[in-house]
Amino acid sequence: IEQDIARFGDGFPVIHSFTIPGATELGALLDVSRAIARRVERLYVREKEKRQSGHNDAVVAAYLNRMSSLLFVLARYANHAHGAVEKNPSYA
Repeated sequence: IEQDIARFGDGFPVIHSFTIPGATELGALLDVSRAIARRVERLYVREKEKRQSGHNDAVVAAYLNRMSSLLFVLARYANHAHGAVEKNPSYA
């Protein structure tokens, strides 16, 4: 996953603030997928704390975390590939 994050993350600038999701249809679908992946990660960690099992839960938690990062990078990549400009929210 780390290699894919690096491969798809190259080619567009690093962001330093929030961006408005959904600049393209594909980007929006990937943004929704990322939100679902983050929800699964939070549920997993919550359940892991409840059951305190003996198997290597840290690997699963790390995988879920990196998967959501990959979906974020893929959404940015899709938007960039379609020429969409990332927009920052305005708080005015």
